[in-house]
Amino acid sequence: MMTAQMKAPLAEVLTAGIALDEVVTRHRIGLVALSSDLTLEKDIARLTPVGEVCFYTSRVEFINPVTPENLRKMQPHIADAARLILTDLQLDAICYGCTSASATLGDQVVFDALQEGKPGTPATNPALAGVTAAKALGASNIALLTPYPEAASQKLADYFASKGCGIISHHCLNLENDRDIAHVNQEDLIKTVLEIDQPGADAVFLSCTSLPAVEVIRRLEDRLGKPVITSNQAMIWMALRLAGCDYQAPEGGRLFTLDLPQ
Repeated sequence: MMTAQMKAPLAEVLTAGIALDEVVTRHRIGLVALSSDLTLEKDIARLTPVGEVCFYTSRVEFINPVTPENLRKMQPHIADAARLILTDLQLDAICYGCTSASATLGDQVVFDALQEGKPGTPATNPALAGVTAAKALGASNIALLTPYPEAASQKLADYFASKGCGIISHHCLNLENDRDIAHVNQEDLIKTVLEIDQPGADAVFLSCTSLPAVEVIRRLEDRLGKPVITSNQAMIWMALRLAGCDYQAPEGGRLFTLDLPQ
C-alpha cells in the first residue's frame, strides 16, 4: 500500500542574526602534500602548538613507484594545488611535501610553482629544509638514509652534495611504494640507523615525508649522541620559523631548539 509522500517544512529565516567570531590563529601555513602520503599530517600534529599554528593542506597526485620519472610528473600540478589553499587569504608560509621530488626537480622549480599558486609567500620543501637544518646544527657531514630505490636515493644524495653537505655514508631501503614506506617498523628503523651511522658524521638525515621517523628522533639522538634530522621535522621547523613561530616541540629533537641560520 502506497503512503503519502512526506514534505519537509520550509526553512524559517532567523532575523536576529548570529555574531561571527574572529578565528584566532597566529600563523597560517599551507602544505601541498602527496595524494599517497600517510605520515606528514600526523607529524605536523606532533610538532606544532595547538591553537597557535594551523597547516592547511592541498594534495597533488603521485603515482607509485618512486622513480625520478614519476616524481617529475607532479611538477605541472604543484601550482594549482597551492592555489587551492585558503583561496584569497594570505599564508605566512607554504611547503611542498616531497623530499625526493624536490631534489629531483630542484629548489627553484618547486619555489616557482609555489609562488605561482601563492605569490609572495615564504616557501620551503623537505630537501631544502634538511640542508638548512644541517647548517643550523653546524653539521658539515651527514650520514644519509633514504627509503627509496637507488635512482631516487642518488638524486637526493647528489642534491645534498651540491649544497655543500659532505655525505659520509649513503644507504637506501629500496622501497618502491610510499605506502610501504609509511609502514616501516620503528624498531627496525632505529636498528638500521645505528648500523649506518659513521663516527665522521655530524648528524643523520632520514629522508621522505612518508617515513615514520619523527617518533624515533629523541631515542636516536640519545643513542647516537648527535642530531637527527628527518624530512618532516626539518620542513615543519623551517615553515614555523619562516612564519615567525619559535615553538620548541618536545619531540622535535635538537633542531627545534634553534632558529633559522643567518
